[in-house]
Amino acid sequence: MTDSSTPLPYRIDLSGLSLIEASAGTGKTYTLVRLMARHLLWHGLPIERILAVTFTEAACSELKDRLRAFLAQVSRHLACETEDGDIQYLLSGRPEHVSDTQFKAWLLEALNNIDRAAIFTIHGFCQGILRDQPLLAGQAIPAPELLLSEAALYQQISEEFWRRHGQNPDTASALHSELQSPQQTVSMLPNLLSLAELKPDKPELPDPAAAEPMPDLTETVRLFGQQALQAMLLAFEAGTFHKNQFPSAEAIQNCFEHLTAFLKSADTNLIESFSKLAYGTIREIKGKTKPDNPLLHHLDRLLAWQAVHDENQQRLGLWLLHELQDFARRRLAELKRQRQVIGFSDMIDSLYFALQQEQGEALAEAIRVAFPVALVDEFQDTDERQWAIFEQVYRKHTDSSLILIGDPKQAIYGFRGGDVHTYLKARAQTDAERIHCLEVNFRSSPELLADIERVFTIKRAQPFYEPAIQFTPVSPGRN
Repeated sequence: MTDSSTPLPYRIDLSGLSLIEASAGTGKTYTLVRLMARHLLWHGLPIERILAVTFTEAACSELKDRLRAFLAQVSRHLACETEDGDIQYLLSGRPEHVSDTQFKAWLLEALNNIDRAAIFTIHGFCQGILRDQPLLAGQAIPAPELLLSEAALYQQISEEFWRRHGQNPDTASALHSELQSPQQTVSMLPNLLSLAELKPDKPELPDPAAAEPMPDLTETVRLFGQQALQAMLLAFEAGTFHKNQFPSAEAIQNCFEHLTAFLKSADTNLIESFSKLAYGTIREIKGKTKPDNPLLHHLDRLLAWQAVHDENQQRLGLWLLHELQDFARRRLAELKRQRQVIGFSDMIDSLYFALQQEQGEALAEAIRVAFPVALVDEFQDTDERQWAIFEQVYRKHTDSSLILIGDPKQAIYGFRGGDVHTYLKARAQTDAERIHCLEVNFRSSPELLADIERVFTIKRAQPFYEPAIQFTPVSPGRN
């Protein structure tokens, strides 16, 4: 029997699905270690059957070291029979049928096998399942070689895409403006491929034949250019214009110089530099009359053409991004098949798709047999595929244990595909009494915690754009 004074990791029901929300500094790793110790020392589960998934290899190493240190601490405590931290909860809370002898035997076994602890990144976990269950997972035998870097494949894909669209006059301009260069395209590919769905939706490719040609100003400037310049300068002297549009006569002359440069280069990027000469854009002082000149009206038509041109370029740029994503996905899969390699993200995809197939439930059962217990750290940085894997394997099976630990306020890996809405979906699927919160911060001073709370709550009760994410104040655990 436990009460609220018992630390959280000794109170949580270990069966079924639970969620722990842990702000920075509230003892997340401490909690993970104690939960694993309960499985080891209360229920005698072998250390290699307790799955712990975290975000990086460094975090895996830290968690294993912390678990090793805590089990060694428990061993010293038993040898010396001294009061030592929170170990009293570990001893007093164990099931009645677990004797001292059994407890010590399980502890010794865990210490002896600590290097077999099943602590992995999500990629390491998926790789292990694909390796150990190739038939159920539909994997090739022998397994493809793990590709540590996909950079060379991205480079080839980018070069092929640029060759295909850079030689097409209808797409070449947008290719350079949207993707800039083949090397820049390489840097875009990881994020582009991580997106399940690219928004906005893919537009229709603009029809080049339907596009109006750019108005030719050459003859109009020849006939009316000098007249227009003089009219604008006289109007400036008469105080016709607002100062923020034409602050000086020199500003007007500069506009005409930019217009001349545009006629020589046909560079549409220069249009903005003289666009305020267009008749429809000139704003005159009340009671004044702005110059009325054929060139100024012709510039109105140029701006109208530019608006349509820019809209088409934006559509073309979005179309190219969709084309790049589709082409890269297809070509990347082809290149990997040809070279018999598999990337890190492919491991997650392969396990996810294997669980959706006819033998998916048999594969899920095999995973539960291997790992009846799973703890998922940094859960706010997972995506839909990763949650779908754990959901199918564990969520509907009360004889197994799945504990999710995360903090939606720290969801920062959208660029890697992390999706905080996946976290919120899983949270909504968790029974309210099984959602827990670590509410004591052991890292920061009381003054800093108070200041942080004021920053987040002084203006409004809900400081986050996503209403399902709440700011939960924490109390200081140190002076």
